[in-house]
Amino acid sequence: MTPDVIIVGAGVMGSALARRLSADGLKVLVCGWEPPGHDATWAAAGMLCAQVEEDRRGPLLDLLLAAEDRWAELAGRFDYQRQGVLRVALDATERSELRRQKSRQEKLGLPVEFLEPEDVRRLEPGLTNDLTGANFFARGGQVDNRALVPAFRAEARKLGAELRSGRVTKVEIQGDRIRGVRFEGESIEADIVVVAAGAWTGKIGGLGVPAVAPVRGQLLAFPAFPPPVSRPVYGAGGYVLPKYRKLLISGTTVEHVGFDQRVTRAAKTLLTARARRLCPALERVSPIDAWAGLRPSTGGDPLFGPTPIKGLHCAVGLFRNGILLAPLVADLVARAIAGERDAIPKPFRAAKLFG
Repeated sequence: MTPDVIIVGAGVMGSALARRLSADGLKVLVCGWEPPGHDATWAAAGMLCAQVEEDRRGPLLDLLLAAEDRWAELAGRFDYQRQGVLRVALDATERSELRRQKSRQEKLGLPVEFLEPEDVRRLEPGLTNDLTGANFFARGGQVDNRALVPAFRAEARKLGAELRSGRVTKVEIQGDRIRGVRFEGESIEADIVVVAAGAWTGKIGGLGVPAVAPVRGQLLAFPAFPPPVSRPVYGAGGYVLPKYRKLLISGTTVEHVGFDQRVTRAAKTLLTARARRLCPALERVSPIDAWAGLRPSTGGDPLFGPTPIKGLHCAVGLFRNGILLAPLVADLVARAIAGERDAIPKPFRAAKLFG
């Protein structure tokens, strides 16, 4: 197959792009390394909630809310669950901050409900008695992130996409336009190349975008039959959420340590303490697994769409919102590839990567 589009990267962003561009009738080749989806996507928690952390009006919040709406259109697929998300307070100061958050969000027209401690415990009886209140975000939910990439890839393949395992070492540019990629020692030509290589974007030769950096995030899992909460819960400096009906995930860290994916004793201690602070029943349970992933960060907003090099597009820097943003960003990049000039909102245009 001579591809119309080469996608560099086989994580959630690359797989979402393959699914969407194949649906548009393009011949798509995805070049990623084995095993696809085992980096930031595999290591994520799979939470989908725009409001819980980003609640001040601006382009990023608008983008995240639009991404939530895009996921709502996928209801019933990819094990997407919209059961709401809680952000809990554990003292008077945190309670006051939740009240202020509720006021800010109501002024933006966003749905948020403040719950008194007794109402929180009725909703989630497994939470600590130290609660002083909570905000409930009905739009929030989660998805099975580890099943998501294989599902996106399966749909893309049914539509004719091809996936090859290996490394793209270089994008090949001739003059002011893309020519193709260097993949496992072979040059593959295409008129369009989309780089969605996550934290490894800066290691691709010929691209010249060192602005994308890895940020380590560590998580751990407790066995829980059933889990002590039924939905994602933010609090105690982190979050917990039930997974696969038998685990409780505790996250996360934000560490600028380069490409070091080791799990540390300090992080395991921290994440264990956070989870037990929220769910006292875990005092009698030991974690059974821990892992780390590298999130791609630009140090600011995600950047995607066309670049100054004709035919070269990027979708990078999604940081902690990769799962949430992937379907929407895939749609927007596909529209740009189809020739829609204003498909990409100005604050997120990938041309910024090139100065």
